[in-house]
Order: sequence, then C-alpha cells, then structure tokens
Amino acid sequence: MDGDQEAANQAVSRPISEWTDYGDVARYGWKLDEDAEIDDAMGQDLLEAAFEKLNIDADKNEIIKIDQIVPVTVGGNEYEPSGAEYKCLFNVDAGMIVVENARSPELAKKDSTPMSAIVPLRQWSDVVFRLWENYTKGVPGGLRHLSHSVVANTQSLSIMR
Repeated sequence: MDGDQEAANQAVSRPISEWTDYGDVARYGWKLDEDAEIDDAMGQDLLEAAFEKLNIDADKNEIIKIDQIVPVTVGGNEYEPSGAEYKCLFNVDAGMIVVENARSPELAKKDSTPMSAIVPLRQWSDVVFRLWENYTKGVPGGLRHLSHSVVANTQSLSIMR
C-alpha cells in the first residue's frame, strides 16, 4: 500500500460516510442484542491460531450483534423492520473487528418490501463503524485488523497466509 494514514486523511475533504452520528443507529431502527454470547461467534474458535500469531488476546474479544428490527419514522418517511443482522467480534486493545454475519437490510427484507421502505442507514460499514466509534469511546483510529471469520476466496486466503 502506498502512502500513509496522514496522507489519506488529507486526501479526503469530507467524511467518507454521510452517517457520522451514533444516534442514527437507533434512530433508524437498529437495536443492539444485549444477550449475544461470545460462544455464538464462529471466529472465536476458528481464528484462535491467527489471534495467537497476531498477539491478540482472544479473551478480550467481545461479540457485538445488532439487528434492524424496529419500525421507525424519520423525516416523515416510514421504514419497515428488515430483519437485517450484523454480528462482529470487537477487540479494542488489538484494534480488531472480525465479521461474523453481514446480512444487510436489502438481503433480509421481504421480497414484497420496496427498497424505499428500508432504512437508508443500511451499509455494513456505516452501521459497524458507528458501533466501533462508540465502543472505542470516540477514538476509532486504532483499528488495525478487519477480517471475516470465514474466508473462502482463494486469493484472500493466500494473502492471509
């Protein structure tokens, strides 16, 4: 990769995402699952060897699961719950996010539901970065590792090895 983070920050004159407020997560019907268990995370076991090689203390991993299950009205627009789910392992000390599930509102919605009835805050990156920023108490810059718990793409696997 050419350049560094400082150069990248200077190259972007506006936020990359229009979603810059953690409050938008709840405002658009996303609800944290307070009952999610770390034992439900495939990556916790599957990536044990990778965590060790990266000097990541897996005992500090936490499961973060959020669902878009609340019907909301924002700005006069009514949005149906889509049933979307984003589930990740977060480890602040390691600067790590491991994607466990990324079922978007577009994929999860009923076939009969038009996209106009689905919340505009729907991209995995927008929702999860708001969560990461809140989780890291407004200092999200320590993110160093981002991966899926299950990677099947041959090219990606060769890079990771």
